[in-house]
Amino acid sequence: MVRIRRAAGLAIVVLGFVSGAAAAAEAILDIIPAGGTPSIKSAILTLDGTPAVVEALGEPTPPTVVAVVVGSSGLAPGARRDLLAAAARLNAAEGGPLVLAAVVDDGLTVPLRTTPPGEEAAAALARLEAGPSVGPRDDTRAGLVESIAELAAAGGTATSMVDVQALLRRVESHISRRRIATLRRIAAIDELVRCLAAIPGRKALLLISGELPSRPGEELARAWNGAFPDAGSRTLAALAGAGGDVTSFLDALAADAAARRVALYPTRSLGDAAARLAIATGGRVVDLGSLGDVMERACELRFVPPDGAAAGAGRVAVRMGGHEARTPARWVAADAAAVAADRTLGAVRLGAADNPLELTVSIRPTHVRDDGTRVVPLMVSVPIARLVLADVDGGREGRVAVFTAASGRREVDRQDFPISLPESSFEKAMTSRAGFVVGVELAPGNHLVAVGLLDVIAGASSAMLIRLTVD
Repeated sequence: MVRIRRAAGLAIVVLGFVSGAAAAAEAILDIIPAGGTPSIKSAILTLDGTPAVVEALGEPTPPTVVAVVVGSSGLAPGARRDLLAAAARLNAAEGGPLVLAAVVDDGLTVPLRTTPPGEEAAAALARLEAGPSVGPRDDTRAGLVESIAELAAAGGTATSMVDVQALLRRVESHISRRRIATLRRIAAIDELVRCLAAIPGRKALLLISGELPSRPGEELARAWNGAFPDAGSRTLAALAGAGGDVTSFLDALAADAAARRVALYPTRSLGDAAARLAIATGGRVVDLGSLGDVMERACELRFVPPDGAAAGAGRVAVRMGGHEARTPARWVAADAAAVAADRTLGAVRLGAADNPLELTVSIRPTHVRDDGTRVVPLMVSVPIARLVLADVDGGREGRVAVFTAASGRREVDRQDFPISLPESSFEKAMTSRAGFVVGVELAPGNHLVAVGLLDVIAGASSAMLIRLTVD
């Protein structure tokens, strides 16, 4: 989870003012046409059965990035090598997009970034393929199922309550550990999904992994309750049922992905979670021979949500030329502040920044506090022609939030600043900028720092990267 720390703004320097015209909030949905030529005239979009106004429809284009996530948990060495080789072929495709490779195991995420044509990603995949394979990590589960069967078969006086209770504790412990490991993997994938907000456009995330069970304890609980229905069945039902079910976490991952235009393409090796994640995000389940599906083309559909729809998620249906288009199962209204924070953290993690608001950053002299802490003031400047200001009595007002993240940190700092100008200065300030001073605490050394800015009224955000040295 991304931690956002709030702080009061150090200072605001008004360099100029201009107002953007407020417009109806426009949303984006990525769709994959089922047949025929995509046409805005034939596009019919509904959210929870309510028609929405389609404003624009782009040409079919491949994803801007393919992220290859490799998890060795539950994968036999041979299957891992085959999957990595297939991912390498995808990376080597002519005209391929930006490719990222990451390793996710037990909560560890290591992004390896590159630029087209993907030479660094190819090398990263080769290193992963040549490296040691953990192999199946769930041998204990099969052993426990066998132990349950053996103890039940012994029957009579050989099956003492002491033996049953000892085995029950082992089963309960295993189910609990497996659930925790599954949640860590989901959280690690979700962290990468959120970082992909730093990259504009539709992203495809290829999930190569062993099983990601939605009910980690179900098989063991079923085996136990069949053998010993009166010994601890209530406890195991809680662990494998409501207490062991991680479906809500999978759904939260899918919602984060949909809100950030990330389509998930899991391999079948993920198990029952594969179809759930693919359908929810507009991707599809893939096999070794069909990894090219990750590069399928999608159209960017811009629309105005019906009144009230922006507050939550709506079930999506798009028909075009009489065919049902594939889309994420639900349109999720993204939290603009969360996306801005993710965009900032993703910029420093992935080395990819998108700066549509045309930010500039200048570095001020470092300030050393009495305790030795070093604070680097940054002047963040933005053309207010890129922002939206609201009409108020006698003038215009707006608000921006500035986010900062540094390499090696998990948290994002946020500082808020108001913007206010009298009506009399509006015309004169049409081509000017506004500046905001934020302080970043850094240790001596070289640093990569991402700076993001959110227009709170419009919900638009931007991020850029700077490198600096602290003495």
